[in-house]
Amino acid sequence: MIQNTFKRVRDQRIKRTSFVEPVQDPTLRQQQAWNKMSSITPTIGFDRAPTMRPSSQASTLTERSDVVDKKVSVEFYGDRSFKDHLKTVLLKNRKTAILFRMCNLMLKSLSAMIYVICLRSSDITQHSHCYGCDAPANITYPYYENLVWINRGLMFYVMQTVVAYLSFVETMLLLYLEYRGNIWEQILSTKILFESVCSVPFMISVVDKRLINLYVPSFLNCWLAKDFLEKIVLLCLKTSSTLTKHLVNLLSFIFCLGFTCVCGINYLERTQKDDQFDMFNSFWFVMVTFSTVGYGDLTPLWWLSKLFVVVTICLALSLIPIQLEQISFVFAEHQKTGGTYSRNRAEKERHVVLVTSTVTEDLVRDFVSEFYAYSELQDYYVVLLSAGEYDSYVKSICENPICQQRVIYIQGSALRFNDLVKVKVHYAECCFILASRHEKDQQREDEATILRAWSINDFAPHCPLFVQILNPESKVHVQFADYVICEEELKYALMASNCICPAMSTYISLLVHTLEGRDVSKASQEWERLFGRSTAQEIYDKRVDCSKFFHEFVGSSFTHAAMVSHRKYGCMLIGVRPAGKKIVLNPGPKYILTAEDTCYFFNITGEEETKIIEEPAAAAGGILGQVTPGGGGAAGAVGRRETVQTERTILHDKQRGKSNKSRLRSQADSGISEQASAIADYIDDVEAVLENVDMQKQKTGAFRDNIVQGFPTPAYQWFTSPHCHVLKESKASCCLDVFKPCQHCPHTNALEYDFKDKPTIISVDYMTAAIANFIVPLRHHLRSIDKLSPIIIMCEFKPDVNVLTAISCYPEVYYCIGKLDNLNDLFRAGISEAQAFIVSDRESSKAASESYLADSTSIVAVQTIQKLFPNLMIITELTYPTNMKFLDFNPKENGPNTLTYADKRRLEKVPVDSDLFRSAFVSGQAMSPSMLDTLLYQSFVKPYIMSIVYLLIGLKQHTGSGHLIFYVVDGEDVKCLQNFGRLMGERLTEYGQLPIGMYRKQPLDKQGSSSSDIELECSNEQHVRREEEEDAVFAMRQNQAKIILRDRLLRLGVADADINLEEMDRRKSGAINYVVVNPEPDIPLREGDIIYLIQPPESEW
Repeated sequence: MIQNTFKRVRDQRIKRTSFVEPVQDPTLRQQQAWNKMSSITPTIGFDRAPTMRPSSQASTLTERSDVVDKKVSVEFYGDRSFKDHLKTVLLKNRKTAILFRMCNLMLKSLSAMIYVICLRSSDITQHSHCYGCDAPANITYPYYENLVWINRGLMFYVMQTVVAYLSFVETMLLLYLEYRGNIWEQILSTKILFESVCSVPFMISVVDKRLINLYVPSFLNCWLAKDFLEKIVLLCLKTSSTLTKHLVNLLSFIFCLGFTCVCGINYLERTQKDDQFDMFNSFWFVMVTFSTVGYGDLTPLWWLSKLFVVVTICLALSLIPIQLEQISFVFAEHQKTGGTYSRNRAEKERHVVLVTSTVTEDLVRDFVSEFYAYSELQDYYVVLLSAGEYDSYVKSICENPICQQRVIYIQGSALRFNDLVKVKVHYAECCFILASRHEKDQQREDEATILRAWSINDFAPHCPLFVQILNPESKVHVQFADYVICEEELKYALMASNCICPAMSTYISLLVHTLEGRDVSKASQEWERLFGRSTAQEIYDKRVDCSKFFHEFVGSSFTHAAMVSHRKYGCMLIGVRPAGKKIVLNPGPKYILTAEDTCYFFNITGEEETKIIEEPAAAAGGILGQVTPGGGGAAGAVGRRETVQTERTILHDKQRGKSNKSRLRSQADSGISEQASAIADYIDDVEAVLENVDMQKQKTGAFRDNIVQGFPTPAYQWFTSPHCHVLKESKASCCLDVFKPCQHCPHTNALEYDFKDKPTIISVDYMTAAIANFIVPLRHHLRSIDKLSPIIIMCEFKPDVNVLTAISCYPEVYYCIGKLDNLNDLFRAGISEAQAFIVSDRESSKAASESYLADSTSIVAVQTIQKLFPNLMIITELTYPTNMKFLDFNPKENGPNTLTYADKRRLEKVPVDSDLFRSAFVSGQAMSPSMLDTLLYQSFVKPYIMSIVYLLIGLKQHTGSGHLIFYVVDGEDVKCLQNFGRLMGERLTEYGQLPIGMYRKQPLDKQGSSSSDIELECSNEQHVRREEEEDAVFAMRQNQAKIILRDRLLRLGVADADINLEEMDRRKSGAINYVVVNPEPDIPLREGDIIYLIQPPESEW
């Protein structure tokens, strides 16, 4: 029975509703409580439960059900009195508080103005007396009655009395609302005393008419008006700087002090017989006295007037300097925060916001140069937001001619609401958030960048964000941004592209730079002319039906449009974006252009700045058309194009292409035959060669069986990885270290592994997950398994276990712990057998005392390696592009004393693109991530440029898009094809491959130079003597390199190493390698030229 009772109680609790019961009569509430208790009383010790009348119980349940069915609304309010409501309306609410104080200001100002008008209209010669009294018969001077009475008109009296009543009521209302417990402190305040002096006499004069002419110093209301004005400014300029408030206080104080002095001297001099101090003369006297001019034409006569002037001057000399000191201090602090950007300017002008942690000259110069390179952005302003002070260094940057009147610096943080309001980010066209790559702790810098992006997105979600981060792990936090560029991801992918296609980093850097191109019309070297034209090449887009170049190709294949447009207009069509789809590069001959497609091409200028001149066939000599950038006459014009090939030439080219195709297929059948022929040149025993080939076949077969195409291990992979070659089973972590033997592998250095291909070595200080962006392009699924050369990662510190797990799924990937400046570590890593050596930026050297010394370790180590291995391809990443001059440094014979005045002036004029013409950059042996910052800057004008670059270097893969490969020109190509235009026609028609560039090795003339350094002309005798000295130095260095190399290898236990040091390639006097972007059709081919090709997708060919 007890269980049943508690069950019934539980059921009743469950059935309770959440509605609030209305207030009931106490008697009814007691009756309901008794009924509830009676219904749940247990029957312990009783035969039956207490009885209850059925009618009473039924009626009670009916009443309860009626109460429950009624729904009521509850309003919550506090105990707020009438005073609290008035406070909210008149003081706390910003809009109504401003209106209330505006009324007070107008009343005080009106009272002072009526006082001045009243004095001006009163008769000065008539002696003042009380209202209704007779004027005295005998008057003696000074007449002190004028200090007590004034003959004011009845109209002025009525006006001043009404204003006094209203002003007094408002003052008492404020006294009531601002009361905080001490009534005497408020009554004896200056504000109440001034109000009493200016208003109470008029209120008393209503009772006693004789006081109508009583003099009341209403001009003191100016000080009350000053107090209300300061409060209004405080409310209106709530987010303004303190400088504005101090300026308003100073100006209002000077005005009130001057106005008080004018009215006071006028009042006191009214007692004299010859009253010269009317209101205007009083103003003249005050201005002359306060300006320390002192003409002496007006002087007060009464001693009390003189005392009043002395006291006023003392107050001015004591109070004004104090406020000036405060303003100067606030102004000095305000100068440290930079300039301001008002809302009025933000509404009328267009601007972008640049947020960065540290401001450097290189960053601002590169951004401004790239941003304002476009004509449509000339009217934009750049508001720079940084936490650093506006010191002399930042001031010198912003006052640079290229930045002046365009860059506005504001000190602040993107995490603060007020600072975001200062830069008007909600009015901005976009916001760039740049990370400082010079910080040693890159993870912390990325965290700061993430918070800045979150803060700006929270404040202005409609503002487009362009974010730059350092580590790939941070990309997941800023995926909401419109454009995100990861430096580690991009630089490693470019390094890998350099291993696939030489100097691809230089090729990409030229495309993402906006330069007009150097005037190379007077260049003495051919490479300077070709490379100078390449610096002006950019990526453009145009809809097909609106294009001058491509509208005629609607309905034609992509390959036909690319070939003909290049021959006819000199533009390089590389890709297309179908309507509603993604960008694809070289979709192949099966793709047909439509009017809605958007074409992407390389050219010196856009179509808007290009003029097409159609010439007659007889006059033009068969030229299809002539294109003149900018309307003709500009430097770097494309000039004449080659004529259309005749049918005989086309037939010959097709036959040549078929033979070449069969030759390429025979070479691509297997890499074993190439390896056997290379070994046969050095070994005479043919049987040994065949035995070695059989062993290589067995190794290659086992190697192929363990590799599949798939995606990398998802552990610790924070990048977008395309399809690539991976191992069926990941390696053990112990097998990855080439320096440490384990139970699976007994080798202690890379030379003992006996790799079938030369390895690629990359040197880093910390191996992070970003290294996968270097591995993935080299293990791309489109690359042949036979071409997967080993990758050795040499790091200074032991990597994390998760990183080792991430790289263990890739074939032929190893690591070792060693230092870049340690030759033993380099030899053990296999640098003597390497095909390429990549030096990544050293984070440990970024804490150098001088920022530009951050690359010192890499530069000196690379110079040492170049002396020992002159034929090794070395790719060096530098923090600062200006340090590229040290990678190909050669001491100059002539000192600065031999320079003429003209040469000294030429040295002072450093061209903007001087770093681009360094031989280290031209040949692709040096790269700097800072040169790729323009990729993010250009995305504001060219939203497609980032996708195209990522497709070229393999960071992205779109369905139907091609990939980058290269082709080496041989002697037969030079003989049959002769120039680049015919080569392009053959590759497109026979293979569907689109040539987009060229990498050439060219010998230099004896008079030429391979760098942008200024070299003096020497006589023939000096030139011959210099060549002999260089040859002697070269022979000595070569012998020293042989000795050092043999000694090091013998110490490592590699006694049978075959050391072959070939003759050094001296870039200064021998040859130079350089890149050509969008070569002209009539450029002659040379044996050994490397052609960059975009291979079409397999489904399209």
